[in-house]
Amino acid sequence: MPEIYDGLVWKSNVVPGGMGLDGAISTSGLAVITTTFTIMISNDNGQSFNISSNVNGPSQDVHILSGDVIAAVGSFATGSAKNKISGVVISSDKGQSWTGYNVAESARYGSFPTTSTWYITTGMWSETVSSKKPKTHSLTKRRSIEVSEKSAEDDDSASGWYGKIFKTTDAGSTWYDFNTYSF
Repeated sequence: MPEIYDGLVWKSNVVPGGMGLDGAISTSGLAVITTTFTIMISNDNGQSFNISSNVNGPSQDVHILSGDVIAAVGSFATGSAKNKISGVVISSDKGQSWTGYNVAESARYGSFPTTSTWYITTGMWSETVSSKKPKTHSLTKRRSIEVSEKSAEDDDSASGWYGKIFKTTDAGSTWYDFNTYSF
């Protein structure tokens, strides 16, 4: 539940999209909240929110890059469950449409220092640490995203969490493995 501060008091606002995971607001009044199921958009400084069309899925990270350009990092189904994105979705029209950039399974967080240089982190728990983790993540009754079979066992030095940092310098056209980490 987001809370909006108007300079005098805090006001709670219930949004219909599931548990809120992250939020961003622009100086023009565009507010974005990512949830466990979808992305919520407000054009009135967070007074009311609508579900963004054409994108569903959990996103732990959202940014307003410049003006009203939105970037969200996570695992998404865009348009239909057949179009799965694990990485970044970008909207340049306040969430009306989205362009997806596949990076890697289990995309979690991002940093967007310039319009063309982006960093995306990925990560997951080892199968031995989390043997009960589900093989799919249900987005809705009709959509699901398969969970990667890659785990910390693929890295002999990992004891629990395995992840990578990916980088692009051409606004998502090509990605390279910037760093691998495990602990």
